[in-house]
Amino acid sequence: MPDQGIRVSDSERYLIARDRAGAAFGGVGLELRPPHALLRSLIVRTDARGAGLGRTLVSAAEDLAREHGILALYLLTLDADAFFRRLGYVEIQRDVVPDPIQDTGEFADLCPASAICLRKRLVTGTGRDTRGDADSADGLDDPGGTR
Repeated sequence: MPDQGIRVSDSERYLIARDRAGAAFGGVGLELRPPHALLRSLIVRTDARGAGLGRTLVSAAEDLAREHGILALYLLTLDADAFFRRLGYVEIQRDVVPDPIQDTGEFADLCPASAICLRKRLVTGTGRDTRGDADSADGLDDPGGTR
């Protein structure tokens, strides 16, 4: 997990899982760019893997995104695409990602061009949860300001 670009601001939220002693054993970040957000830096300590913590953290981040009115989450990954696909994320081309997400440090500088870009739509205009439906007609294919 690159620690470059990690800072706390009004547009960023971090969820940290801690054990009873307070030691962190997992976390995930959201970079909010309403109505979109970047899911970033999912990490689970090696000895805590396999118990569903990653899935729980992503679900909590999705819930937090919905609370902020986020319609779609985007992410870049080098090696976790299968994990995210199981959670309803679909691969998309980087050039269809909205400008505010493309302008984040992770998209612009930190992740290589070889990283896989994934998206999950959270809510359509009708309020229906699409669970990553890549073909729903909710205006996200051209949300304005895309490259």
